[in-house]
Amino acid sequence: MNSGVAAIVAACTIWGLSPLYYKHLSMVPAEQLLAHRTFWSFVTFFALTAMQGKLPALWRLLRNTPMLGRVAIAALMVSANWFLFIFAIQNDRTTETSLGYYIFPLVSVLLGVFVLKEGLSRCKRWRLRWQRWRLAC
Repeated sequence: MNSGVAAIVAACTIWGLSPLYYKHLSMVPAEQLLAHRTFWSFVTFFALTAMQGKLPALWRLLRNTPMLGRVAIAALMVSANWFLFIFAIQNDRTTETSLGYYIFPLVSVLLGVFVLKEGLSRCKRWRLRWQRWRLAC
């Protein structure tokens, strides 16, 4: 099996089973789970960056103030996403959570088109119409 295919199968399996994990840990506050997830993600990221020999590039990024601000905003948004996911699963909102993740790509495309004024190819416009039709059903 191709390593890329194996990686996506593993990632989707882990992501698909994560609601069971968070539901099983419902006695642990969502804030604490988020803190652990953030800490261990940082440790893993730092270790992988070091193993790849890319720490100098990371340090350059951290010294670039405008870029650091963008990274901080992105980190806050990802943290909010993680927290809401964990909180929703622990509070029996799995269906609503899955619907949110289902429509997110559509919302992202619409934000790109209307806020960032990005153009869509003919194929992407067709896929957007198809997705809207699927959501309506």
